[in-house]
Order: sequence, then C-alpha cells, then structure tokens
Amino acid sequence: MAASSDPVRADLEWIARDYWNILKAARPEELDLPTDGTAWTNRQLLFHMLLGQRITRIVIVVMGVFSHLPPGASRAWAAGMAAVTPLYNRLNFAGGVVGGRLITVARMGRQMEAITATILHFYDQASPGELRRGMTIPPSWDPYFSTWMDRAELMTWAPTHYRHHRRQLTLTTLPHCEDRRSPGTWHSPTPQVLAESSHVQVPSVTPASATRTWLACVFPVRPFPRARRNIAMAVTAVHAIPPTFGEGRRSRTAWLRVVSGDRRLRRLVRR
Repeated sequence: MAASSDPVRADLEWIARDYWNILKAARPEELDLPTDGTAWTNRQLLFHMLLGQRITRIVIVVMGVFSHLPPGASRAWAAGMAAVTPLYNRLNFAGGVVGGRLITVARMGRQMEAITATILHFYDQASPGELRRGMTIPPSWDPYFSTWMDRAELMTWAPTHYRHHRRQLTLTTLPHCEDRRSPGTWHSPTPQVLAESSHVQVPSVTPASATRTWLACVFPVRPFPRARRNIAMAVTAVHAIPPTFGEGRRSRTAWLRVVSGDRRLRRLVRR
C-alpha cells in the first residue's frame, strides 16, 4: 500500500508534520487562549487533536476484532456506546482539560509522531482485504462518523477530524494550510449530530462544572461521597497547574498558592 502518490498516506504523514510545525511556531502566551467554537483552550484542543490520532490507532485493532465476530456483536456494542453519548461528551471535554495540563507541548509532538508512524506502518502492510474490515460505529460520537465504517474509511477520518479542529485554533502563528477535505465518503453532519457532538461550543462550561457533571455520572449514588470529593479535588489541582510548572521552585509555589484555598486540597497535593 505504500506509495508516495497515495493521497491517503500523504494525508496521514501530513498530520504529524503539520502538528510539529504548529507546536514549534506557537507562542506560549497564546496556548491558553480560548478556541473558536469549543470550550477548550488552544493547548487543550491540541491535546484533543493528538487524542484523535490515538483513537485511530486503537480503533484499527477494535475493527479487526469485531470484523471476526457476528455482525450483531458490533451492532450491540455501537448501540451501547450511543446510549452513553452524553457521558462520552463530558469525559471527552474533561480529558482535553486534564491532558492539556499534564502533557507538555514537546511531549505532544513526540507522541503524535510515534502514533502516526504506527498507523502508517499498519497502512503500508495492510492488504485490501484487511482495510475492508469494519464494524458498526455510533455516529453520535463524532459528526464525521457513519453508521458503518471500515479501516480504509478510518484512515480518511483521521485527517478530516484533524482539519476540523485545526480550523478552530486561534493561534496567530498557525501555518498556512490548504483547506481541503481528505478523500473519503463523508457526509455533512446533521444538526442533530452536531448538537450532540463535543465539537460545538458548550456555553458556560468550566473545568469545575464539567468535573461535577462527570462525577455525577460516574458516581451517581451516595455510597461514594469520599471518592467523588477526592477526584474533584484532584482534577481541580491538575487544572490549576501553570504551563511553566516544574521549571522552578517559584512556579510550584505559585501553583500551591492557587490550590491552597481548600485545606483538604492543600493536604492532598502535598502528599
């Protein structure tokens, strides 16, 4: 499958190359500015773009597993995933918030490069039959998902998802990119799908409110009040980590001053 003229492979290669260019050109003070059309900052959205590439690599394997099972298996799985779409959207948002704080910009670039290399290795070695292996997918999870997708369509979903979010970055140093769709059979997202997707603006959403909502879904009953409180404090502490955390004692002291408003939280982060 490897060929320099292959547009699918060229798009996949471009993702890692363009991602590095964005990270290298980005100004530190602009990484924490809000994005256009999402509740994330630029830093958090860049992590979500990396997460999209991770999802591609994982779903390659998942499709291989379900393609060897009866068709009803993936249909049942997709129905179950569709039923928890609201929870998925909240976790998706919280993941961007936490991941954007924990992973440095340089590490994001290295991970994108490594993950893309793994995807390209699979694509180069895959036969046409292996690329046709697919499964039922919950379309409510992403506006570019269709009801049934195979691995070949997944290879074109990755650049489409990447370009979608690239247009939402508000970095003044964003390199020029030809705004074209990757090859594929993608349909325009319906208003209903867009409304359910995490790719649209969520009004008045803060990390704290997203965390509370997520905890209400994960621990909906009373037997876990301590777990809910501890997780909430941990996520709050993570979100308070400044971009320069670890570059000196002064930055760590400033962070502790931010989170020291709660005595229990201060004790938690000093353990």
